[in-house]
Amino acid sequence: MAADRPSIDETRLAALGEVLRRASGLSISPGMRRGLPSAVADVAAGLGEPPAVALCRLLEEEPIAVEALVERTVVGETSFWRHPEQLRALRQVAFGAPEPLSIWSAGCATGEEPYSVAMALLEAGRAGRGDRILATDVSARALDRAREGRYPAWSLRRLPRELRERWMSGEPPDADVAPAVREPVVYDEAFQLVQEGVAWFGPELHVLVQVMPRVDDTGCNAGGAGSGGAACAMLLLGVFAGRRRRADRRLRL
Repeated sequence: MAADRPSIDETRLAALGEVLRRASGLSISPGMRRGLPSAVADVAAGLGEPPAVALCRLLEEEPIAVEALVERTVVGETSFWRHPEQLRALRQVAFGAPEPLSIWSAGCATGEEPYSVAMALLEAGRAGRGDRILATDVSARALDRAREGRYPAWSLRRLPRELRERWMSGEPPDADVAPAVREPVVYDEAFQLVQEGVAWFGPELHVLVQVMPRVDDTGCNAGGAGSGGAACAMLLLGVFAGRRRRADRRLRL
């Protein structure tokens, strides 16, 4: 736990929330806002500066400080095969799809979700079909870990044994995803749907993006965890569709 948690008045706390909102695109919940002083203390410790100095750098939106704040407030709870019912639905739909599929895993954190989706596609017999999975997150550190594709036992706790034996190698904490699972996944920290969506998903694709977070009585995502347990995680959202045809099936991932 960080020492010297700073006392931040409401005006500066609101301004800090706006800095985080602009940097991450998150709507700042009351629970996340209450966790900001602890996050500032963590940022200060990481920068080797007093909390007051770190707070000034954050309010001035210095990139290094803001990136550190995002890292300490946004990363959420995740694991392989976290929502098996949705992955089963994806597998059923993908099995009969005649064309390559484009899938977006938004808020992918450390990669367990997009790799799970890749496993579901492989289990549906889609190896070599040209499917692509775009995995995005605001946390550069999380994406670096995702690209490594190496996971501890906690990340694998929900993954069925037969899938782990088929699509992973080695033992935790050095369990690696297989090359066939890595192949369709592309990680991107800066993807913008409006500017780049056509290039990724095709000009005739119709996509409905629905964000339906589950919240507890503090305003935090019920499935998420963050810095000091106070920050909220973004809902993991998957958009599934085949190119050049209307996406009439919707999956909540």
